[in-house]
Amino acid sequence: MVTTLTAIHIVTGSLACLGMLVAWLTTKGHVLHRRGGQLFVAAMSASLATAVVVALWRNNHFLLLIALFSGYFVYTGARLALVRDGRRSHLDQIITLAMLAVVVCMTALAFTQWQSGDSLYVATAVFTVIAALPAASDYRAGAWPRGNERIAGHVIRMGGASIATLTAVFVVNIETDPAFLAWIAPSAVLSPAIAWQIRRLRRA
Repeated sequence: MVTTLTAIHIVTGSLACLGMLVAWLTTKGHVLHRRGGQLFVAAMSASLATAVVVALWRNNHFLLLIALFSGYFVYTGARLALVRDGRRSHLDQIITLAMLAVVVCMTALAFTQWQSGDSLYVATAVFTVIAALPAASDYRAGAWPRGNERIAGHVIRMGGASIATLTAVFVVNIETDPAFLAWIAPSAVLSPAIAWQIRRLRRA
């Protein structure tokens, strides 16, 4: 079972990378941008679903929480692309509350890793902050943003989801010492590029 799920995870993750590249390299509003984004969301959803099952099967709390936090970015990024009137559904609200619960669990995991001497606590702590900020913002706002702020939010969330995708590729293919470097390197490199694009959008 795990072998089959892992194979599905690899295939869907590869499709997600393809969709991500198409979306980022094409103009917003262009049909290729939309199709690339749709492929990315569908493939990432399948890839993260298999990751959750495998993490539960192997009792790997770290991978489980990372998959859930990545899923939140994919879901909210897609919602921000679709919802123009700012209305949040009951499902949106439930998922935000669930994400805040995940943040609490990630905080506890980071503390446990730190106490046990596991260097991955650094990566867990960084991802906890990255997950907490948008989840808390969504909870406080009560509605999705509109106009340029909606587009900026879409870019931020899809940027976070893209970082999660590239992090998975990086971790699987590259070993670092200490291990947490492989987990945070994509965030460190891509976050400034996303921030630069957000500044451009907000000036427009």
